[in-house]
Amino acid sequence: MLDPVTGVTRRRDDRAVAVWTYRNLLLDAYCVQATDCTLRAWEPRGNAPLWSAFLPGVHSGLLADNPELLGTRRLGATRIDGGVAGAESVPPLLGFPVDGRVHVVDTATGRVLQNVQPGREERLAVIGGRLLRIAATSRDGSCYFVITAVDPATGQQVWRRAGVNLRTADAAGCAQRKDPQGARNVLVGVAPDGREAVLDGYDGRLLQLGAEGEKLLAVDDRYAVVRSADKASLLGRELSAGRTRWTRPAGGRSGAALTPYAAVLTADEPSRLIAVEPRTGRVLAELRTPANALAVGPNGMVIGEGREIGYVRWGAGAAGTPPPVGGSVPDQGAVPVPDPGDTWRPPGGRGDCGPKKELCANGG
Repeated sequence: MLDPVTGVTRRRDDRAVAVWTYRNLLLDAYCVQATDCTLRAWEPRGNAPLWSAFLPGVHSGLLADNPELLGTRRLGATRIDGGVAGAESVPPLLGFPVDGRVHVVDTATGRVLQNVQPGREERLAVIGGRLLRIAATSRDGSCYFVITAVDPATGQQVWRRAGVNLRTADAAGCAQRKDPQGARNVLVGVAPDGREAVLDGYDGRLLQLGAEGEKLLAVDDRYAVVRSADKASLLGRELSAGRTRWTRPAGGRSGAALTPYAAVLTADEPSRLIAVEPRTGRVLAELRTPANALAVGPNGMVIGEGREIGYVRWGAGAAGTPPPVGGSVPDQGAVPVPDPGDTWRPPGGRGDCGPKKELCANGG
């Protein structure tokens, strides 16, 4: 692990075969044998593990940096890098797929809460502090879906929904080979009438049901960006309020991504990159450029095209004059943006219960 400022090695471990990086926690795994592995948690600047847990067989499938765990897969967009939002805070629970089973690990304590084998027609996912059992049954030429959410600490069912297609299944035979779409604590699916729905993974609530013909472009656990049915507008919606907060003109090929600091939008003819505040739609930067959005921070974003890379501060290009991609960007002053906050706290604090206090006794 290197210091990002100086490049000095902070910690080195030649035994680790896999590593997962989060804003506030680093996990790694090392294996004495292929079926005898240890998962460890570290503070980003820590020199001793916070906890360790036994996992069988990590060496057989979970290798290298940030191998996929059983959670959600984000909606993608052209000209916006998949990692544009940066590292996220560690979820309260993680699902490790090992030898056909799912090991659910409490990231505050390292305790393995569940060791579950999915049924023949099931796919398992760990989202919002719940273990989701997604069943897809082939009948009458269609796939029929049922989502059951289980509290991993008790094994008890906490919510159930039928009829929502989480896009986990292939067309033939309803075989589920993909994680559900979504982000953080929310899931994206298709309701029985064909409209796109956003569900809360913790309690199963319907957070948003799109209008007919609308297309969901980006979502996190606070906001959604939707393209209107006539493809002429982009709509920014706040999930907790259930209302549209802002509207911008758009084309049929517009794209979007949500980060803690900005919603990034793309447009063609002419090619543009736009960053706006997720809640208000206030423009932070608007550039006429074919470059890609690579990363977003509290004061600006990194863009790149080919071998050129540049940094755009909030406020730059808002008047329509794009800075050079590979050159220096004039300091026009940063536009302050809201602190995205953090739902995780170190073990021992009240924040280690999860974003909805799902791991605390009696919910508190």
